[in-house]
Amino acid sequence: IHPIRSGAKTVEGRINSGAPSRFKVGDQLRFFYPQDEKDDVTCVITKIEKFNGFKEMLETTGFNKCIPEAR
Repeated sequence: IHPIRSGAKTVEGRINSGAPSRFKVGDQLRFFYPQDEKDDVTCVITKIEKFNGFKEMLETTGFNKCIPEAR
């Protein structure tokens, strides 16, 4: 949540199955910790891209946009 709120994390990856398969541009997503729902952030989906796997997503979008704390 904190990297999303700060703007460091700009890409969220999800498997295209179940609820995420129904997401569309313009939908709002709320991220929160179950222990503290006051510490939340709401985002608007601005783009949806489909990849053949997690590695392809990281290589295409740039891993630092998905996992900003990774080196």
